[in-house]
Amino acid sequence: MNRSSSKKCFVFKIVIIIFAVFFAARPSYVINAESPEIPAAKPISSISSTLTDDEINGFLFRIDEDIKKDVLALDSEYVERLPIPILFGISVGDFTDNWGEARPGGRAHEGVDIIASRGELVVSPTDAVITKIGYDKQGGNFVISANPGGEQFYFAHLDRVAENLSVGSILKTGGLIGYVGDTGNARGKSSHLHFGIYRKRVAYNPFPRLSSEFSTEEKIGALE
Repeated sequence: MNRSSSKKCFVFKIVIIIFAVFFAARPSYVINAESPEIPAAKPISSISSTLTDDEINGFLFRIDEDIKKDVLALDSEYVERLPIPILFGISVGDFTDNWGEARPGGRAHEGVDIIASRGELVVSPTDAVITKIGYDKQGGNFVISANPGGEQFYFAHLDRVAENLSVGSILKTGGLIGYVGDTGNARGKSSHLHFGIYRKRVAYNPFPRLSSEFSTEEKIGALE
């Protein structure tokens, strides 16, 4: 190899070394294919878990605007397994499924009748907001509550409504609704609670869901 060729080879090696040093010093922007960067998920707290306007627009009766915010704050998931809404004296198996039974005027029974002694405590099986309190010839003294999942619970034939209960009252599970009676078209019959569940103005059978009782601790808490 002559001197000219040797010089060119030396220069070529120097150029290669310079390029190698330059690229080694630059930061790498290649993402590891086995563990790519994943955008952070939105926090769960940013996802709504409360009722919507559409759900409360499906209620049996229009609710007052001044209680709407409390109703909207109820959980969006309905409670599948409900405790019997009579605090004492009734156990699972003490009543039967009479949903859909024929009633006068061609009506079908839209609820479950739970026979109990007059004056037994009727309580809310979930957190609730009271949306209507009234009297009519069919249900007698009744209370309607808004409940999780856009449901409404109907408590009828009450002997009387709880003294401090009013439209807009916010109840925790076990909160007092009223007392078992025989008012309305139940007059003269065995005292009982008619319990109904409605969602978007459609009645649903409560019986399969009334599968538990309030615990001793819950009963004590409800009395405090």
